[in-house]
Amino acid sequence: MDIEFCKGNESIEIVRDYVHLLGRQSGDCGRQCSLTSGTADACDIWLVFVELLHCKMAVAIAGQEFTTKDAVCFQSSGFLTVGKKSSPAKLVMLTIFMNTCLCSGSPDKLEWFWGARVEMQQAHLEMQEQRTQGTHQNGVVVDCEEHKENVKKASMVNSQPSADESPNLTPVQYDAVRLVGQYLLELGLHRSVDLLMAESGCRLDHPAAAKFRQHVMNGEWAKAEADLIEISPFLKAPQDVTKMRFLLLEEKFLELAEEHRTVEALNCLRRELSPLGYNTERLHQLASWLMCGGGEELRQSASWSGRGQHSRSHLMEELQAFLPPAIMLPPQRLKTLLDQAIEFQCERCLYHNTSASVQSLPSFTLLTDHVCSKEQFPCETIQTLADHSDEVWFCLFSPDGRTLATGSKDTTIILWDVESESLTVRHKKTLDGHGYGVAYMAWSPDSRWLAACGSDESSEVWIWDAESGDLKVKVNQSPDDSLTCVAFHSCSTKFVTGGTKGQFYQCDIDGNIHDTWEGVRVRALWCKGDGKTVYAADTHHRIRGYILEDLRDFPVLQEDHAIMSLHVSSDCRLALVNVSNQGVHLWDLDNKALLRKFQGPTQSLYTIYSCFGGLNEAFVASGSEGA
Repeated sequence: MDIEFCKGNESIEIVRDYVHLLGRQSGDCGRQCSLTSGTADACDIWLVFVELLHCKMAVAIAGQEFTTKDAVCFQSSGFLTVGKKSSPAKLVMLTIFMNTCLCSGSPDKLEWFWGARVEMQQAHLEMQEQRTQGTHQNGVVVDCEEHKENVKKASMVNSQPSADESPNLTPVQYDAVRLVGQYLLELGLHRSVDLLMAESGCRLDHPAAAKFRQHVMNGEWAKAEADLIEISPFLKAPQDVTKMRFLLLEEKFLELAEEHRTVEALNCLRRELSPLGYNTERLHQLASWLMCGGGEELRQSASWSGRGQHSRSHLMEELQAFLPPAIMLPPQRLKTLLDQAIEFQCERCLYHNTSASVQSLPSFTLLTDHVCSKEQFPCETIQTLADHSDEVWFCLFSPDGRTLATGSKDTTIILWDVESESLTVRHKKTLDGHGYGVAYMAWSPDSRWLAACGSDESSEVWIWDAESGDLKVKVNQSPDDSLTCVAFHSCSTKFVTGGTKGQFYQCDIDGNIHDTWEGVRVRALWCKGDGKTVYAADTHHRIRGYILEDLRDFPVLQEDHAIMSLHVSSDCRLALVNVSNQGVHLWDLDNKALLRKFQGPTQSLYTIYSCFGGLNEAFVASGSEGA
């Protein structure tokens, strides 16, 4: 009996050509001529191959199964050692072994020679190309005029000219040409891509990968599955073939279901997807979608855009993740690099304060390095707010950026609506009744509640509904308290408050006090995102962390002078600490390290506040006692 091949006569022809070459090299022309006559079967070809190599090992012929034990024997014989050039003998061994394993349904047997996969596949494709071009191969001329014309058309993109015609490109230059070609292709400049590839001697994608992409985009699922076998040697791991096939068949299933071809979709699920034994949970989801009442319900349930180029392009992006860039470029790779270049230039620009990307082109140029001038930075007054009748002690934007709150010595809070286009504000509401003035305020993270504290003499915290302007509650534990600072937890329903007389409370939004910590003289507060940890700056020139529910505390940082105020970045990594007579200090909270000292601001008599601002909070703004 003959050895079985997964591609039938095609594989026999390939082996016959190799044996023909071996025969010429060994001088055994009589035997090799009989093989090229077309009368020899696979068993004869294999026996001649073994004889020509003087191979004494046991091989699987005459219908015997090619086992893993045989594979180990072949490997130990040295025939499969990979070098710069492998003999045809090695390639024949690899070809027969792969075909036999695939035919027998045992792809796991391929893992042991996975390192040789690329070499075998490249040699296989080169031989096919030589056959289709009608070149002389061991004295036999293969004539295929129709296919030669197709190859000639495809060569504009996929083939390389001779060494004396194409430029000698470095690897980086070669990659750059491919990236430019991909970008031109995305712009629809197909002829320009053809000329670029032909003149440079580059190819956009590997021919096998390009064919695979075309079949996927055309919805030719059977051909795309066959292409997987051809590109499988280039994959990082053998099991990636199963994952890619699952994605292909999933798209096929969804398209069949959308077209109400329920029987075919069910067959795809049962006979193609299920035997893969992969992602059972997803299989159950797919099966449930067969019950959808229509295409719209299916698309919504599957979060799928429907049959067409959009969904297939998304599928292709998922499949490309399994292929190395040398075989197929990642989608929109040049755009990604341009975005990175723009981002890098913006980070280096001292005064940059706006987002920029390739989408912002042509407003952003790549022809010169990006530099913002000082005049582009917001440093001019565009509006003066004069509605308060006395000193303004505190102002703060809401987290959603839609409202500005200003507190004054005149006992009122004014809420202002922010006009996003003109970057100006207009008077919205006035909240009054704060007998000791408004010295500090804090917004809840959801921008609904506004908490206000007075001066050192004040024993109350006022909680306002910022939307309606109604007073929610006043917290007043004792007339002897001095509640001068407040901060909300991330849930927006709890807050902490304290003062320099030693009070430290944790309350709910209705004003009920749940936890207390005695003896902490608090100057500033901030709540961590975990919903329970509170950072408190006290009169001992330090910041400590407190978990009031568990009555635990721990050190965070220590200064040499009095801490007047505290502000933390939105990512909870950096803290601005205003230190009496020392300026503003920037701390890394994670590593508890002092990063920088800003010496410009001055403060001695008054409490000065600082904050992060600008794009990505890249700037620091601080008040000062100076003019």
